[in-house]
Amino acid sequence: MSLDSIWLEKYQEDAWFKSHAAAWAIVKDGLQEISSAKPANFNLQCLLSNMCNYGMQRWTYEPGSRVNVEQTLQGITTVTDCGSLANVFCEIANHLGYEATPRKIQKLGYRIVTKPGVVTFKGTAGDQSLDGRWCFGDHWVAEYQSLCYDPTFKFMGFSFAQVGSIYLGWYAKEVRDPKYFTGTYWQADPTVRDSRNVYMRMVPSVSYTFKPTDKTTGREV
Repeated sequence: MSLDSIWLEKYQEDAWFKSHAAAWAIVKDGLQEISSAKPANFNLQCLLSNMCNYGMQRWTYEPGSRVNVEQTLQGITTVTDCGSLANVFCEIANHLGYEATPRKIQKLGYRIVTKPGVVTFKGTAGDQSLDGRWCFGDHWVAEYQSLCYDPTFKFMGFSFAQVGSIYLGWYAKEVRDPKYFTGTYWQADPTVRDSRNVYMRMVPSVSYTFKPTDKTTGREV
């Protein structure tokens, strides 16, 4: 079990946990013990690890898909994205007595291009044409007492001010250009070494490319 005997007795008859089977499985049956004798940061790290392990076995990660946080907590829905994962974490943390809140990482008019090698709780890497990077309009984490927890990428215990050093390859500015597919591309950051323009294309299993793609054919120029 992943709740110590004191908390197990406290929460096993809790109405919210009874009606949210996935949440109860995460806190009760996880690999790491959540303990009434441990500090908040320790327990939230355990919660994050248990949630990621549960998700690896039962959830899918599909950015941009329709999600339902309530049904995910109930164990009905299995499709998740970064926003729903942050909210699921916060809901569970709140019912354990930790007032965590979701927090968005975003720069308006830009895309987040992550560092290479950032892997999800499912063990999936980013786009091959981006050297394994992910490219998002925004990203969500959970925050409690100035520390952040990311159930998408299993990062934990960092401050929001450290977001850039943990995730960011560069912010890519959205630039309109009708010559290219979708009519826009994301511009490299000249202050970041190795950053390059990012273009959309329609090729099976490939979402992005560093090369311009013709709007009419979908092929690289």
